[in-house]
Amino acid sequence: MFRLEKIYIISLIFAVCVAKISGIGTQFVNVPASVDEIKYGTQNAIIQFPVNQLGKTSVSISHNDWYGGFSVFSMKISNPILGGQGIIRLKYGGFENLELRSEAPSDNPLGIYSAFGLDITSGFQIQYHDYQIAALLRMMKLRIYTHSSTGMTGCISILKKMSRDWGFGFSVAQFGYMSPFIENKSNLPVSANILLIHKTDFKQFRNFFSFTGGAISATDNYIFSATNSIKWKNVDLSLASHISKNVTEISGGVSFLLGIYQIEYGFRIADHKLGIPQVLELTVILP
Repeated sequence: MFRLEKIYIISLIFAVCVAKISGIGTQFVNVPASVDEIKYGTQNAIIQFPVNQLGKTSVSISHNDWYGGFSVFSMKISNPILGGQGIIRLKYGGFENLELRSEAPSDNPLGIYSAFGLDITSGFQIQYHDYQIAALLRMMKLRIYTHSSTGMTGCISILKKMSRDWGFGFSVAQFGYMSPFIENKSNLPVSANILLIHKTDFKQFRNFFSFTGGAISATDNYIFSATNSIKWKNVDLSLASHISKNVTEISGGVSFLLGIYQIEYGFRIADHKLGIPQVLELTVILP
């Protein structure tokens, strides 16, 4: 019999609670990899295509210190294609330097390893008359020690312009298939959501409000996210609230556009007091 060091046990318990499987669970798909995801959530594929980057090629790099010492790195390339916008994103997150020990006390561990999640996402967005349509396809691998699970997930979002200022739509997120993890079935956090947005322009200011709400069948849960963003010239300030069955969270962010460079910072605070995740992101918008 082997046991994991104390810090890993704490992290493992947290992962089991949110994902209902051992190790790095399928909730990895909902761990934010960008400032927009930490502000708006991960149920809407459209947020992967920021307005100021549409029709342009851009490269983004971000780092997220998530709960429990879980570190996430992401790199995304966005480029115009076929009259729309395409993206490719690499996301990696995990626990490093985990120690494998025997039941007998010893100074040295039997081995050092990591538990991680890796996904490669491709996506496409297009504007068709009054409809904004975005789709993501994700290939994912979860691994802990010698055990792993692989699969594919998808997300489709459709938003219809109802008037000059309002938009309404729906999204189906994180549907797909994952292979069993050890002896446990890997249940993806599939969610069906409604989308609502409102834009207001006043002189040099633009206010953007977004609401996303839906049910997550695999965990018998729900999530509602409301985000308000105010943009003035090249500065963007955001504040959001996220409410689920067991957790209430507040997130926010600030963005500065300096020529071809966009620097973004985001944070999230929750009532479970597991820490304050922070994301730092740099985007280069190519001419």
